Amino acid sequence: MKVDFYIFEQASEEKTRRFACQCIETAYHEQKQIFLYVDNHEEAERMDKLLWIFRDDSFLPHQLYHASDHSRAPILIGYDKSIVAHHDVVVNLSKKIPPYEQFDHVIEIIFSDIIVQQLARERYRFYRDHNCIINVQKIN
Repeated sequence: MKVDFYIFEQASEEKTRRFACQCIETAYHEQKQIFLYVDNHEEAERMDKLLWIFRDDSFLPHQLYHASDHSRAPILIGYDKSIVAHHDVVVNLSKKIPPYEQFDHVIEIIFSDIIVQQLARERYRFYRDHNCIINVQKIN
């Protein structure tokens, strides 16, 4: 499994959300099934709205994930670890480890906050201990 960490040295939470949208757009154009993993329902709704408006010339078909749904939307947004279907990519905006076993590729987006960075280090160690192929890219 491949894990990419994108670490923003001078970014805010809002900039990381927008970068997540760019990653999702790229994966969508590569015809990947994407799951955007967030911490809670409020953040899921925030990302739902942002995916509709982050670019005027972009359309990213998505919906909020519910375990009881059997959605075929290429982009799902959720915070529940009980994801029932395999997806190609998980974009993790959560502070937790996503249910990574169900994905081929994990994208971790980290912004410059001491707590966020500490939790990201813990996730990094977890992925390393589980023999994932890890790439780290620092973004100014």
